[in-house]
Amino acid sequence: MSILTGAIGLGRGAIWRLGAAALVAAGVTSGAAQAAPVSLTGWTADTFSNQANFWLIAAGGASATYTGNGYPSVLTGGGDVLGSQISFDITVTNAYGTDDDFFGFVLGFDPGGVTGTASSDYLLIDWKRGSQIVGAGQALRGLALSQVGDPVISNEYWTHSGGVDELARAATLGSTGWAVGATYGFDVTYTADRVKVWVNDVLQFDLGGSFSSGTFGFYNNSQQGIRYSALDIEALPAVPLPASLPLLLAGVGGLGLIRRMRRKAA
Repeated sequence: MSILTGAIGLGRGAIWRLGAAALVAAGVTSGAAQAAPVSLTGWTADTFSNQANFWLIAAGGASATYTGNGYPSVLTGGGDVLGSQISFDITVTNAYGTDDDFFGFVLGFDPGGVTGTASSDYLLIDWKRGSQIVGAGQALRGLALSQVGDPVISNEYWTHSGGVDELARAATLGSTGWAVGATYGFDVTYTADRVKVWVNDVLQFDLGGSFSSGTFGFYNNSQQGIRYSALDIEALPAVPLPASLPLLLAGVGGLGLIRRMRRKAA
């Protein structure tokens, strides 16, 4: 359904800084104020088989920690994130125990999507520390991007089979487990036809396809001691084209496009 179209590239931060420098040089500003971090207060847990809620939201909503060892679960809130840029941190705290299972996030999620009580059609980006046999299948170490559809059973979240269709492994982290005590910075752009995911400023996924509207959510599958924080969600900017378009494009590597525009005008 979707095709992996890219691999390692400049970090999102590096790309946006380069673009911002070119915009300033061209005299362009978006006119939008920087959004405040998103509070997780009032966010709700959507958990397979309606198990106990292991999500602990900090006072003030700045972070949430998954404190148990249970079925696949999503902590979600807010509105539609299609057409958004999203950033957040995930930390493996000292309370992680000795387990080696999954954490991650979801895009285009609808309430009930984990258990299938609503029609499931969302993206799951999950990261496992170590490979293991699960029933007749295997849960692989590394970071992966999958599309989840109805119906789904619990083991399919582990093995990325059945209703969990794995689309791609990460460019440099596809077979690398997460590290104990580490904090990972994630940056995401999510549109109707493309999703990009950076981890610590390295592009891990650049996937084209047809993607659904829905919410953002933090994901956990049987891994305690994971803290999710510093969430920021902003609409992707619509930047007006200035009269000094050639200067702007040159600043972001657009010389080839300028040449094509000139040929067309001629």
